[in-house]
Amino acid sequence: MATEYLREKINTLNNLLQQFSLEQYQNQLIVDDASVSSGDLQIDQQMAAMAQNAKGVVQTCQRRIDVRKAELTKLNAELAASTPIP
Repeated sequence: MATEYLREKINTLNNLLQQFSLEQYQNQLIVDDASVSSGDLQIDQQMAAMAQNAKGVVQTCQRRIDVRKAELTKLNAELAASTPIP
């Protein structure tokens, strides 16, 4: 059975992949920020805590990206199979 709204679902997945990629990038910047000492112990500790949380977000985003890419591959294959060749 053909998936309904196939092109819309593909577009949605592409948009989600972009969002997760940008979120991952932003959180990686937080991790990178914490890798350089500010010279203030309290600030460095706060940044280390923020970086720890950001590392979790980076990993979560990667998992989401992997799952969405797998789904996108399936939908693209279905679209290719359902598109008539001229």
